[in-house]
Amino acid sequence: MRLIVDLLSLLVRGTALMLGLVGASLSVAGLGGLFSDRLDAVTHATPLWLAMGVGAVLFGGLFARQAERWVMVGLGVIAIGACGLLMAPEVSAAWRFKREAAAPGDLKVIQFNAWHENRSPEKSLSWLLAQNADIVVLEEAGGTSWAMVKGLKAAYPFASCPKGRSCEPWIFSRRKILASGRLVRGAPSAWVKIEDPAGDFTVAGVHFVWPVPAGAAGAITRPGRLGGQA
Repeated sequence: MRLIVDLLSLLVRGTALMLGLVGASLSVAGLGGLFSDRLDAVTHATPLWLAMGVGAVLFGGLFARQAERWVMVGLGVIAIGACGLLMAPEVSAAWRFKREAAAPGDLKVIQFNAWHENRSPEKSLSWLLAQNADIVVLEEAGGTSWAMVKGLKAAYPFASCPKGRSCEPWIFSRRKILASGRLVRGAPSAWVKIEDPAGDFTVAGVHFVWPVPAGAAGAITRPGRLGGQA
């Protein structure tokens, strides 16, 4: 019986050490995303690294002893701290965000991922139409979600890709589209120039690749990439 207890303790402590090492290493590596696109890809799993850090603190603190405990807990604290630095800007922005009251002349823009395996495209389409938006940017509008494209084309007089099916994303507008194109040829992105009495303006939609190849999203959003008249 004693042997079983020792083996279980070893398993739990080994798990705590593994969680701490992996969580701390990858969360700290994610901080390097400030300088490297490849390291920035690591940040997409920040909640996982945070969970590993918490696990290392809990398991190490409860089941380890002496120096072993401090190592495991320390690794967990490093992981939690690094994840906190990665997540703090997003949490702060969400906390400070306040919806402003609508004003005359405001545009209502919706960006919606239809998902090509959408199991209820009719419900999704009904929701979109009920929002009565001026502009709808629709991502992954293929497969079972194609019905959403047909519904939106019937409801909106202008679309970024009026004659084709291979558009990603689609942009639908109640105002006249003067020109359209892609931000980068072959990339999942589109832009339209829309006519407006107060001055023509451009709307762009991008379906970012998650999370690799590294740097793909940055290449799309760099200044001076508008091109490809349609």
